[in-house]
Amino acid sequence: MLPLLDLVASFADAHFAIAPILVLSCLSAALQQPLRITGQIQDSATRSPVPSVVVLDIATRHQAVSDGNGRFSLDVQLPAHLRLSRFGYATREVVA
Repeated sequence: MLPLLDLVASFADAHFAIAPILVLSCLSAALQQPLRITGQIQDSATRSPVPSVVVLDIATRHQAVSDGNGRFSLDVQLPAHLRLSRFGYATREVVA
């Protein structure tokens, strides 16, 4: 079985840890405006940062790649369906 990825992310000034199936509720005004999501990808078992993870917004096909410290930044419109993928890890999808 492949190891799992975890996403620790922030939208605007709020911080969230996103589990495999977690839907974040947002104000309807926020749904109309693009937001920048910044976060760090971590190995779910060791909590170590994972570099080179592709973070894909499925709806818009915009993507970012995590840096050497597992950090990334991506502009999304909520609700955003994100796919996290990297060789050697199970692909994970989250809804934000």
